[in-house]
Amino acid sequence: MFSLQKISALLEMSRPHGMITPLCACYAGLYLAGQGSPGFFDMFGAFAIIILVWFGGVILNDYYDYRVDSITDRYRPIPSGRITQKEALYAAIILLVLGFTSSLVYPVNLMFVTVALIILAILYNSRFKKMGLIGSFSFGLIEGLSFAVGIFTIGGFDQLTLLVVISIILLHTSVNITGAIKDIEGDKKTGNLTVPVKYGINASVKIIMLLLLSSIIVALLPGFLNLLNLRYLPLLLITAIWLLISTIIVKKDSKLGYMAFGMYYMGASIYYLNFITGI
Repeated sequence: MFSLQKISALLEMSRPHGMITPLCACYAGLYLAGQGSPGFFDMFGAFAIIILVWFGGVILNDYYDYRVDSITDRYRPIPSGRITQKEALYAAIILLVLGFTSSLVYPVNLMFVTVALIILAILYNSRFKKMGLIGSFSFGLIEGLSFAVGIFTIGGFDQLTLLVVISIILLHTSVNITGAIKDIEGDKKTGNLTVPVKYGINASVKIIMLLLLSSIIVALLPGFLNLLNLRYLPLLLITAIWLLISTIIVKKDSKLGYMAFGMYYMGASIYYLNFITGI
C-alpha cells in the first residue's frame, strides 16, 4: 500500500518542523512535574505520544483541506496525486491509534489526556479551524494538552503547572491567529472564517497582542508566588519582546506573514522552555 514515494509524501505532509513547539511544551511539563530532568523512559514515552499524534493530526489537516489545497496549493501530496485521500486517512488513523497505544503503559490519567488530545486534533482539523476564535483557542488548547502529556506522564497538575498551562494556551492561541494572517487571501477564496478573515488584520493584531500580554502576565505569577526561582524572568521577558516584534512585523506588512509566523513559533518554543530555568 505504501511505496517509498507515498512514505515520502506522508513525511512531507507531517511537517516535522512544526512539531518542535509541542515537544518543547511536553518537555517543560515533564521537567516541572519531576522538578528536574526527566528519565529516559518517561521522556521517550511522552515524546512518542506527541510525535505520533502530531503526525496523525497534520495528515488529517491535509485530508480535510483537499479541496482548498486543490485551489491554493496544488503541489501538495494529495492534490498532486502523489497519495490518495483514502491512503492519507488510513495513515492518520494508524498514527493516532499508535499514539493512544503508547499511553497505555503509563498512569491512566495520561491515557485520558491522550484521548482528549486526539479528539481535539480531529475536531480542530475537521471543523474548529474554520470557526474563528473557537478554532484558534482549540489550537491553543492542543498545545496545552501537549504540556499536559508531560505532566501526566510523571504526576498531575499543581498550582505551578496550572498557571503554566494557562499561559501556554493563551500564547498558542495567538500563534494560531498569527499563522492565519499569512493565509488570509487563500482563506477568503475558500470561505474559511479564520480570525483575520472575520475581523481583519488590524483587529486580529489587537487580539494577538491582548492574548500575548495576558499570557505574559500569567507567566509572571509563578515567580511572584514563589513557585519558581526568579531567574526564569529575564529569558521570559526577552522572549516576550521577541514575540511582540513578530506581531509588529505582521501588522506592518502581511506579506511578511511567513517570516513573522516562523519567528513566533521559535519564540514560543523558547518561551515554554524558559519555565524550567526557575526550578
